[in-house]
Parts: sequence; C-alpha cells; structure tokens
Amino acid sequence: MRPDKIKKPVYMLALLVAVVSIYFGSIDNPFVYDDRVIIAENVNLNDIGNLKKLFNHDYFNISGERSYRPVATALFFIQTLVGGKNPPAFHITSILFHAANAILLFLILSSFANARATAFLASLIFALHPIQSEAVNAASFVEDPLAAFFLLAALFAHIGAKRESGGFSIPRLALASLFYLFAMFSKENAAVFPAVVLVYEWVSRRKSGFNEIWQSRTAYFCYITVFVIFALIRFVLMANSESGALPVYPAGSFVESAPMILSAFLKYLQMFFFSSGFSLVHCVSNPDTLMTIKPILAMLFYALIFIAGLAFVKSEKYLSFGAFFFLINMIPISNIAPIGEVIAERYFYMPSMGLSIMLAGAFMNSGLKLESAKPKIMTLSFLIGLCVAFFFGAKTIERNRDWRDELYLWKNAVDVCPNSSKARTGYGRRLVEIGATPSNLKEAITNLEAAVRLDPRHYEAYLALGTAYWRAGRYDEALKTYYSAYAFHPTNDVRYNIALLLNSLGRPAQAKPMIEEILITQPDWNAAVYLMGNTLLYLGDIEGARRRYEHVLESEPSHANALGMSGVTYLQAGDFDTAISFFRKVLQIDPNNQAASANLEHAIRTKDALKKNRRQ
Repeated sequence: MRPDKIKKPVYMLALLVAVVSIYFGSIDNPFVYDDRVIIAENVNLNDIGNLKKLFNHDYFNISGERSYRPVATALFFIQTLVGGKNPPAFHITSILFHAANAILLFLILSSFANARATAFLASLIFALHPIQSEAVNAASFVEDPLAAFFLLAALFAHIGAKRESGGFSIPRLALASLFYLFAMFSKENAAVFPAVVLVYEWVSRRKSGFNEIWQSRTAYFCYITVFVIFALIRFVLMANSESGALPVYPAGSFVESAPMILSAFLKYLQMFFFSSGFSLVHCVSNPDTLMTIKPILAMLFYALIFIAGLAFVKSEKYLSFGAFFFLINMIPISNIAPIGEVIAERYFYMPSMGLSIMLAGAFMNSGLKLESAKPKIMTLSFLIGLCVAFFFGAKTIERNRDWRDELYLWKNAVDVCPNSSKARTGYGRRLVEIGATPSNLKEAITNLEAAVRLDPRHYEAYLALGTAYWRAGRYDEALKTYYSAYAFHPTNDVRYNIALLLNSLGRPAQAKPMIEEILITQPDWNAAVYLMGNTLLYLGDIEGARRRYEHVLESEPSHANALGMSGVTYLQAGDFDTAISFFRKVLQIDPNNQAASANLEHAIRTKDALKKNRRQ
C-alpha cells in the first residue's frame, strides 16, 4: 500500500506505539536534576489545599519555580495526588504528552493536501529524536512538552474553527484562545503562537494575496488580547521579586553576545542532524566578532532556511511551514532577551518540530504531488525516512539510559565542559549528596572550588562548596563560603544553610536574625519554622519554640522532628505525661528513632523518680 493511502488512525496509533516503545525503559528512572527540588523534596505538593496558592504570590513559595508557570505546577499537584511522589507516574505523564504532541503535529501537517505520509514521517522523526530525551526524562521539564501540547492544540483548534465562508466558529476560537493561554502559563516561549498562526494562514492559503489572512483578523485580535492578558499577569501582577538577579547576556550585552548566540545555533543543528554531543551542560565559545567562521555559518544557515520557506510557499507548503515554524520558535530561545542559559536541549523541543518537517520533506520531496509521483519511488523514499527515524530512536534509547544515574549525567557534563561552573557545581553537589565519604568529599571540594574560580559570582557553587566544607568538618571555611553566597545572592536557601550551621556551632543568637529574614517572605516554610523553634529552644525560649513546632504540626501532623522537639519542650517544662505522648507518637511514625526512644525512657524514668520521691 502506498504511504499516502494509509488511514490517519493507523498513523496516529503507530506514533503512540513508537513513543511508548522508545521511552518504556525510562519509566522506572529516578528523579534527577531539578526534579528533586521541584517535585521530590517539595512537601507543598502533598497538600492539595495549596492549589489555591497558584493564583497569588505564595506560588513562588510552594512551587520551587522562579517563573510563573501555574499550569505545569498544577499538573505536579494532580500527579502527586493521584500517584504520590512515585517517579513512574511522572515519567508516564511526560511520555504521554510527548506522544500527544507527535499526534497533534501529524494532524496539523495532514491539513496540507496529500501530505499524510510526510506528516507521519515528520512527526515520527520529531518523536524519536534523542534531543527530546531531556524534556521527556526529567519530570520537572514537562513544562516544555506541556507548552508544546497546548500550542499545537490551539493551532489545531484554530484550523478547525475556520469556516469555508471565511468566518470562525466562536466556540472553537474561544477554545483555541484558552489553549494559547494555557500554553503560555506552561512556559513563556509559547507566546509566539500568533506568529505561528499567521505563517500557517499565509502558507496554507488557497488564493493569491493576503485576503484569507485578513479574514482571520478576528482570530488575531483574540490571540493578541490573550497575550496582553498573559503579559499583565506574568510581568506585572505575578512578577517574582524574590527570584534574585535577572538573567543577563552571556558576554555582557546583546552585541557582545551575538557571536556566542549564533555559535549556539550551530550546536543545536549539530545535535539534531548528527545526533551527538548531548549533555546537561553545553559549552559554547564566544568568538571575538561576527566575522568568524561559526557566526558566519550560523547566519548562512538562518538565511538558507528563510529562503527555503519563501521558495516552497507555493509548491511544498508543509516544507515552507516547517521552515518558518522553526525560525519563529528559535526566537524565544536565542537570547534576544536573555534567558539565563545560552543553550539547553529542552529549549529545542518546539524548534525541532520545524526541522523534523524539513527533514521529512527531504525524503518525501513530492509532498503535494504524490498522485503523480511514481509509487515505488515514493515508497522507497518513505522507507528511507523511516530508517532515519528509527536510527534516531535507537540513539534515544541509548541516551535514556544516562538518566538513570544523575552522578553520571553531571560527570559527563564536566567531561564535555570542564570549564563550566554549572557542570562543576552539579557534579560536586551530587558527590556530596550520595555520601560524604572522604574520597567523595575530596573530589567534590576540588570541583566546587574550581566552579567558584570559573564564576566568582555563582552563588550555587558557593552554597554547595559551603556544604562540602561542612561535611568535611571545615566549619569556619563553610561559614565563610555561605556568607559569600549570601553576598552575591541573598536568597532564603542561603539564609537557611547559614542559620543551620550557626546553630550547630552553638551560635543561635546569630542564627535567629537569618531565620527571621526567611520568615518575612516565607512564613509557612516549615523547615525554616522548625529551625526557628530549635533556635529559640537553644536560647531558652521554651514557649516560643513550642509555638513554632505547633505551627509546623498544623500543616504536617506527622512531622516526626517537630513532634519530638515538642516533646522536649514539655519535658523541659516538667509536663512528663504530655512529653511521653509526643515521644510515643514519634515512635509510631518512626519505630527506630533513637532520640525519641532515649527521650521517652528519660521522661518515664524521671516521672517515676518524682512519684517515688513524693511517696517518701
């Protein structure tokens, strides 16, 4: 059977099966990278009542995010409610969204006449390419597939809303607008949707001129209105004043950074076409001027893709759409406005759709003329395209295995980019986390000290180095390093670590002001409230400490440490019965809690001794 004659449902099912087959081995992968902060260690997700905080500034306290992306965070709440903090539940969700995106892309491309086989091939290449592995395997990066899902759904709804008369179905137009809003609140790069619609209308028009585009002015007005609403909420009402320093251009200014940004574009092309060089961190050198080989090549490729978009607008519409879709979606990730990183594989999730369409077009280069093409030639081209797609799939399976071990991911990043402060920091921090053995600590400190030298303002490197020094028993160096982090980036995680160390050094009076600073902006952060309780207890304020522990227990009744320390306050106050009840609650939760066992034994023994003294 000729590829263009295969029914749509068959192709859609094939895409679903292909994605699930390629990523099935990743379902049991652990949480890695940002997953641990955003999901695994985020106790706020355990309380569904926190959902209401998605719509005020408490969002930044409960989400772990620095940008306002409530749709992605709401998804994490739902996943936690349904499946708990089990990684497979989160990985399955990411895989299904990725499969849905491949199917939506196929349906959108199929709207071009006689392009069904090309649409399938393009969608399959996108779905199986290893550059998507980061966005699919890291559960917290589901925001990229999620934003793509709603953007594609909005475009599909827009296509379905347009009537032959030139008007629009208002319900479907409203649905497209709603999907567009959801896309932007999943991730900001989806803001390009009006430009995508404009290109689709221009490329798919049946008549010459811009008459059909003008007929869509109602839709454009709706989408621009939605964008304005999003911008007001995102950048005015929900601007995050606690996010720290704003992203900056990698070389100081846009003009100075332009050669590096163009070099990053070549790196994206290398990863896509040669399926190599994947890493958590990518090093991109900064050529001195635009008149060097890499920036010139990048500008040449940009120009060729733009020219291809123009050249094929009448003959190969899907190919023209792919070229412009790629260029439009490169805008948000090209650091025209700084985004904090020059390059990341997950950023390329939507642009790669455009390249996938163009690559499929290279095999099925008769797209709109399938009826007149020789069936054997078209079938052969289709089969060659399938071989390329499955080659990418094999590479994806190989890359997926890397996500089973976060230490390997960071070690690979250091090997790829030895002069990256981020890579050194991630590797050193992970070495400390997996076990503070002397060899791990030595290697961690070596890498973290290198990270600080490479970027003297990288606060996360200072923070991780301070923790490594602390674990190694180098307390004065740890405190000094924490204060360096505080000087560059006075965030609550830095304050917390300083206060924790000060308490352990027997200096609670110095720790207290740091915790007070935390509680001004995050009064319900239980870890900080609990730490304040300990600090007040060290200072002799038993009632103040007890109030803090009670505050923690209001939202986390099974917080074993808060229960145990509450028992200590009652023990110190001479209320042995209440103290005993608290220690027993701790042991019900954690039967092996040695501190609770010792305190319980002490409370019972002291109580019995007092009774005996009274009888005598």
